[in-house]
Order: sequence, then structure tokens, then C-alpha cells
Amino acid sequence: MPDLLLRGFTQQELDWMGAYAEAQGIDRHTWAKRVLLREVKEPVVRTRYGLYIRNRNGVPFEIIRSGDRPEDTAIWDGVDAGQEDQQLIGQAAQLIRRNHMGDREQAMDLLKKAGYEVSVIA
Repeated sequence: MPDLLLRGFTQQELDWMGAYAEAQGIDRHTWAKRVLLREVKEPVVRTRYGLYIRNRNGVPFEIIRSGDRPEDTAIWDGVDAGQEDQQLIGQAAQLIRRNHMGDREQAMDLLKKAGYEVSVIA
């Protein structure tokens, strides 16, 4: 079985981890492994991505999230959008601005259920 070696801890940091593990009735190695695995099991929330969208008439839209802040999200449409498009794209953009776990997928589902084609832009 492969190993992982972590370096660069101070003695005080190792003592803290050991005390925390001991309080839970496990050794430091088992505790550290649990902490690391718990972190990587959480879904990754991306901060930079975009959605390329086509409505039922083939009109293209893009929602681009270019950074960590909600205001780093922009909507682009190639032509004047109708009211229905504005509402749906606006709802999807709100989810992408918020960017909590599952928001990107929820935005995509919202648009797909309305008949829009949606793909992720890396």
C-alpha cells in the first residue's frame, strides 16, 4: 500500500495533533488520515468556469464566473434576450454567483429542463 509523508511540522504542532487524536481515542496517524480523507471526499466547488447556453431558437448565451467573488460573474448574450430568456438566465446566474456546493449543477438542470442546451466552458 502506498504511503504519504508530510514534513515541515513543528514539535508543538505535532503535540497538538497528538493530543487531539488521543482525546478521540486514536493515534495521530489514524486521526491525520481521517482528516485528510474527509477533506477530499467533499465535492469541489470551482470558482472559474462558464456555461455556454443555447435557447430553443438557437440563440447563444454565456454565463462566465471568472473569480472568487460573486461580482466576478458576467452574462453575455449575442442578441436581445426575450423576457423568458432573461428570467431563466438570470436565475441560473444567481446560482452561479452564489456558487455553493451544487449550484452549478442546479443552474444547468434549471436551463436543461426549460429546453436549453448547456455545456460547461473550462
